Amino acid sequence: MKRQTHTASKRIIVGIGLLLLGSAGPSIGLQCYGAEGAGPDTWLNGRWSGQVQTPGGNKPIMIEINPGKQGGRDKVVKYADPRGCTIEVQYTADVGDRGASYTVTSSNGGFCDNLLQGSLSLEKQGDSKLSYGVKYKDRKSAQSSENGVLNRSR
Repeated sequence: MKRQTHTASKRIIVGIGLLLLGSAGPSIGLQCYGAEGAGPDTWLNGRWSGQVQTPGGNKPIMIEINPGKQGGRDKVVKYADPRGCTIEVQYTADVGDRGASYTVTSSNGGFCDNLLQGSLSLEKQGDSKLSYGVKYKDRKSAQSSENGVLNRSR
């Protein structure tokens, strides 16, 4: 009789161990986002370039995306010349399981002032492509937008 109790105790201990391991596993998996750092949007960080459709026609664009405030999903987006300006964007929602949308919260001037209170949408398109979309009111208060696919730059 003792032998059966001992075996039953081992089964209970092993079962509890597996439950604990199983409950820790998913939370560990959610914390691992890759070598670039913690957070679901780290793949966005870096330089991107390509053509976007603007109200004035197709134009080349180059941006650099960096993390915003520590611990959040906000970003800083730097536009290369000829725009030569920077915006800070605040995370607002996920776009499917491959991207996010943001609200433009600040600008350092120039073209980027047009984007204030506008929205930015970024969505992963494969390993090295990014769908870029921005909606804003231009200097004449008309609704404007830009859309395009950007490639990761080195």
